[in-house]
Amino acid sequence: MKPTPKYLRAFVLAAAALGICSESAQATTNCSFAINLKSKTMVLQGPCQTDETILIPDKLTLNGQGFKITAIDPPGGNFAGPILTNAGTIANVTNLFLRTSTAMADFCQDDANKIVGILINNAVSSISGVNITLNKGAGASVCSEGIAIVAQSLPFSATKPYKKVTIKDSLFNYNQLAGIMARGNLNLRVENNLIRNLDANPNTRHGLVMSEGVKAYVVNNQILRHQHVPYNDDPGYGILGNGIGASTFITNAVNFADVGIRASGGTKITIRANTVRSSSQDGIVLDDVNGINTTGNTLWANDSQKNGLSGIYVRSVNGLVTKNTVKNNITLRNTGVGLATEGSLNKVQANTSSLNTILD
Repeated sequence: MKPTPKYLRAFVLAAAALGICSESAQATTNCSFAINLKSKTMVLQGPCQTDETILIPDKLTLNGQGFKITAIDPPGGNFAGPILTNAGTIANVTNLFLRTSTAMADFCQDDANKIVGILINNAVSSISGVNITLNKGAGASVCSEGIAIVAQSLPFSATKPYKKVTIKDSLFNYNQLAGIMARGNLNLRVENNLIRNLDANPNTRHGLVMSEGVKAYVVNNQILRHQHVPYNDDPGYGILGNGIGASTFITNAVNFADVGIRASGGTKITIRANTVRSSSQDGIVLDDVNGINTTGNTLWANDSQKNGLSGIYVRSVNGLVTKNTVKNNITLRNTGVGLATEGSLNKVQANTSSLNTILD
């Protein structure tokens, strides 16, 4: 028999209304919640640990009250999948710490079972005030997993409604693969978060990665230290948009990535007033490498300095980069070119480029 999901344990209110029962006292999970259907809250009662996914009932907000949930390996096995996920169409999370146990085995899971902090799957969600760190093998693992938050609405369809997901005022610290990944039909807002990693990462790690049609507003985030050392042509990104919809990245600080900010393919993407420093490769990149039309985008008033290659690189590989605007940017003290543009009919105006090693 499949075990009762952990969210069904030890509720203080409304257990009968939800049709639930408690599980055996032998369970290794000891998380306890109080549910109030009137206020639509699910309140964690204290620090706890879990060896399997906790489900958030539909339309409820999980309030962690500043307590910590630690993911542990089950007896004779390995933790699989998300620590938290939605059970319905709306799920919110606030004021919570999520961690992996330092004793978690360095076992690399397949894609369906990779460890994630919070998975929002085809749902509307607001996540705020969370603090998430996920690592296996006491931080020495090179498994390609460990994402603080995954939000997705798949498969993508141009005719399908978009789900609104907001992630704000949170700390994503030293996660093994990425801070945030988002895919599909999402209206995503990422605001006022700190996403940081190690000074020298043993595997490729990213700050924020968006793909498959996501429309995003990314504002006022600090995204730090996503360099793979030594670099091996598998860059760590501060912010990556790969085939996204109309989006804005504005007033973010991105330091010490392999590539600071990259938008590959898409239209009506605005990259404005961001500060990028000390990328090992390029600071800001706009390109068509994925074979998607890259047109009508704007790079405006960014400050990109001290990068290992270009400060700003508008790159045309497939001849699909056209009619983009690059204006009022500052590119200083980059090891390569300050500002390089390829493609056709781009407007390049009023940029400041100096003290770069190769070309101003």
